[in-house]
Amino acid sequence: MTKKSDDVFCESWLQARQSFISRIQKLGGTYESIGISSKGPDQGELSIGVGSISLGPHALTTCGDLLLHISGVHGVEGFAGSAAQLQILDELLKQKNDGLFSDLPARTIVFIHTVNAFGMSWLRRNNSNNIDLNRNAIMPGHGMPSSRAYAEIHGILMDRTFTRITWLLRLLRLLLKRGKNYVMQGLSGGQYESPDGFFYGGSVWQDELLLLKKYLSSRFSGVEKVFAIDIHTGLGPYGYEALFAHDTANASDVAAFARNLDINVTLDQIAGE
Repeated sequence: MTKKSDDVFCESWLQARQSFISRIQKLGGTYESIGISSKGPDQGELSIGVGSISLGPHALTTCGDLLLHISGVHGVEGFAGSAAQLQILDELLKQKNDGLFSDLPARTIVFIHTVNAFGMSWLRRNNSNNIDLNRNAIMPGHGMPSSRAYAEIHGILMDRTFTRITWLLRLLRLLLKRGKNYVMQGLSGGQYESPDGFFYGGSVWQDELLLLKKYLSSRFSGVEKVFAIDIHTGLGPYGYEALFAHDTANASDVAAFARNLDINVTLDQIAGE
């Protein structure tokens, strides 16, 4: 990418959405809005935004390859995710203005702008039901993921009788007993037993995901290959970039993926058991 645009980081969900729509339209793409029932702080309407751009000589409905770029699954992280999308759109607009747009590989790019519009509007991670959408899409037949690591931490996190020193000492004790990776997985991996706890995934699919699934299924049923990028923030030290693969992924595939993208890939698993 070139130097960051000055206006990609927005101060509100509405400003980010308006900037997104404007760029999609300048590129000649199509924009659609998927309304959700939750309201913003000003009781305004909220929605999931979908911007589609066709590169190359094919129709959106018949394309074989699809690049799916998703932001704002964790609401407050939508500010960074939206900024990344706006920057990409600025890069594509520059390509178009320079007459290079037609030389790009034939692809359909679909930007999903702020899946969790409620969370972004209210500066929260979860949706209006206090559910972490990133842990909510459990596929039929897969069963609920184990959250045994979180179960050990929940009592520490939720006990309001602790002083700060007591809380830190108990967490340190668990850290020494189980190891850093185990505790980190317990804190951030999601859980399905404690609705009042951290990173609760819920027991049923939330409306945001159901609506998005219905839209994508009806709009892009003919797609053969999908490369999906879901932007998140807040893991590791400042400026650290991490890419996660499922812990059941084939090791050689993971190595090839990391080599082709020139980035380290981390397996999403509980360590230290």
